[in-house]
Amino acid sequence: MTRPEYVLEFMKDGDFRYFIVCNGYDKDVIRQMSPTNIEDSVDRMTKFFNNTTGQYRIKLYTTNDLKRDGEPRQDPQIFEVALDGKKIGGYLQEEEDYRPLRSGGMGMGGFDDYSMNSAPMGSGIFGLDTYMTQTREIMELKEKIKSLEHKLELMEFMHKNDIGRLQDKHDRELKDAKDSNAMLGQGLGIIMNKMGLADE
Repeated sequence: MTRPEYVLEFMKDGDFRYFIVCNGYDKDVIRQMSPTNIEDSVDRMTKFFNNTTGQYRIKLYTTNDLKRDGEPRQDPQIFEVALDGKKIGGYLQEEEDYRPLRSGGMGMGGFDDYSMNSAPMGSGIFGLDTYMTQTREIMELKEKIKSLEHKLELMEFMHKNDIGRLQDKHDRELKDAKDSNAMLGQGLGIIMNKMGLADE
């Protein structure tokens, strides 16, 4: 799962102003594909994060170019987020170090919600650098999985076509063999009849 804050940062950094949010059944919940600027788009996404709970798939786009069926032409950047209804807080400056406002909640493993972000940059497993690196690696793995799934679908399609061609070839050969047998049987019948007439 990706932090909602990171999704917003990703949108700003890459100018991903268009998005589609899907539920667990990959059904659209909200779409932002009409012309807009990045500030309004991030604001709308923030409001969604702050007023919604559950798990969602976020698909981000830099363009709103659509196919005839209404689906985007561009391949999306996809993030999975789990929303708990808590507001996305601002940041307080403390001695040149930006620390998130605490929500008072406890996250996974007994750490508070923002303990990962509170750690100094590059300080270890809970550092923001490590988190962003792992996020990029997860995104790359998802892209590889997606590519492999496409290859598998293509191989299955080609396999079905090959089976269909072989079946058609087999059916033609079987029909030709039956036709040949029928013609051979007719020929033998004619020969036998002629031989019977000759004997008489």
